[in-house]
Amino acid sequence: RTMAGEGLVTSYWTAPERGSPRRVYAITEVGEQHLEQSIPCLANLLQTVREMLSRYRRDG
Repeated sequence: RTMAGEGLVTSYWTAPERGSPRRVYAITEVGEQHLEQSIPCLANLLQTVREMLSRYRRDG
């Protein structure tokens, strides 16, 4: 809901023939821009986690 409040996604409820209602999310244009800007930071975080796991496996 925070992302919806920030305009990054929109959402709506569906009422399937069976089962519970479900919320469906879609990324907005603003959300796409935010994601694009976040990619370098996320890639850096991923590399850091990989390095930590590699050290953990190596050093036990």
